Amino acid sequence: MSLGGAKYFVSFIDDYSKRRWVYLIKRKADVFPIFKMYKAHLELESRKKIKCLRSDNGGEYISKEFAEFCDQEGIKR
Repeated sequence: MSLGGAKYFVSFIDDYSKRRWVYLIKRKADVFPIFKMYKAHLELESRKKIKCLRSDNGGEYISKEFAEFCDQEGIKR
């Protein structure tokens, strides 16, 4: 457990640049809002769109809400 109360972390790796981002989270359900924040930050910074998301298909990645968001944004999974 972190000092801020986080039990988990989620990491994102850009295959092109090899940059990594790690976010501490309290619940696995926090992955989706963190992904939306990461996506906005990355696309603003790089001026490129996320095209593909690879994951371990854990429950936090297979929700209907997450899938619909990726479909709307044109993100392959």
